[in-house]
Amino acid sequence: MDKIRIQILDNVKPKAVEEVEVLLDELEKETIKNYVKETFKGTPKKYSVTNETREVFKKFINGEIKTNQALEELNIGKSTFFRYLKEFKKNEE
Repeated sequence: MDKIRIQILDNVKPKAVEEVEVLLDELEKETIKNYVKETFKGTPKKYSVTNETREVFKKFINGEIKTNQALEELNIGKSTFFRYLKEFKKNEE
């Protein structure tokens, strides 16, 4: 990557070197971000939001059930519950 950077900067007008360096930095960051995203995808989702899940979320939001009861009904962990609840709220808007 450094060799390419040097080659590019050697062919740029002196006035534009700073702008090109900023663009190259952004490109490098974006490339790394995409690489990490594609390489480390995590585990596939094994859980989908069903009608039963929606009902439990609605009951929880309305205060009809507490967190522990919702976790037991859905048989999922607390962090997973709140992650899916966040997605549910986002999609319901």
